[in-house]
Amino acid sequence: MGKNKKKPSNVFKVAGAKSQKLKAKARAEKTGLKHINMKNKHDVQEIDKALMNLEDKIRQTAPPVKNVEKVAKSKLPTTDIEDAQALKDKSEAAMQGLDNMQL
Repeated sequence: MGKNKKKPSNVFKVAGAKSQKLKAKARAEKTGLKHINMKNKHDVQEIDKALMNLEDKIRQTAPPVKNVEKVAKSKLPTTDIEDAQALKDKSEAAMQGLDNMQL
């Protein structure tokens, strides 16, 4: 009786064994991954702290930017109405000269 029952598949993987021997010791697969994940999280936290410190140092040593305010307050150069009218007259005269030319 009970000779035809299937065994459940193993949750553990045989680590470091070249062949599947019965004497090989089984180890859990995920133990190494936990250590790698913990190390990666620690490294990321250290890098974040270093970047935050660097950003604070840059903000402390950099002088405040005042040129941006001056540029924002300055007005764009404007042309006078007389200059615009003179330019318009010159362009119209040039166009009439081209129309009068014989081709």
